[in-house]
Amino acid sequence: MSATFVPSLTTFPDELHQLQALKVAYGTNQDLLKGAINLARTTNSQFLMKSTLQHILQVANKVSGAEVGSLFLIDRSGVFVESILARGPVIQEMKQNLIGQVLNQGLAGWVYRHQQLGMVEDTYTDERWIQLSSQPYDTRSALAVPLMRNKVVLGILTLMHSQPGYFGDALIQQLLLSTDTMTLLVENAQIIANRTKR
Repeated sequence: MSATFVPSLTTFPDELHQLQALKVAYGTNQDLLKGAINLARTTNSQFLMKSTLQHILQVANKVSGAEVGSLFLIDRSGVFVESILARGPVIQEMKQNLIGQVLNQGLAGWVYRHQQLGMVEDTYTDERWIQLSSQPYDTRSALAVPLMRNKVVLGILTLMHSQPGYFGDALIQQLLLSTDTMTLLVENAQIIANRTKR
């Protein structure tokens, strides 16, 4: 099992690297917020949540260089609410089955239970990674990040790459500097969606 990554700017070897990481995080947060503003203006509130999750995943893939990713949204009682799957759209019954497997036995479930980042250097040797049937992509390394507020996991972002050991410490730190913004966007979309249901 891979060691747990503890986020800290001391991950970077010197002040210049720290400033570069902060610059990347600033740009990432700007991308996230600009996209969220555009979505709020143009998207029907019924589709805002799905569009917000898709936007977060696209930005996370871009900043990390991940080849594929997924994002699960979980309510405060631990019940699955919404998702964007790496394999794309699937029928509801299959979707529920896949998510159940991942949350019960896989890396996303480990992250949810431990409330911390989970990094898999090699999916062939890490027991937290499960190979799903008919998986349309090859994953050798994975990174799962909890989106948290007040010690409650609201979502789990999982990024994947076909190269073992792809997600290095500096790349992880840059991503972690944007997770608060991602969480804020999820919460905002939830508030808007709940208001329209009333």
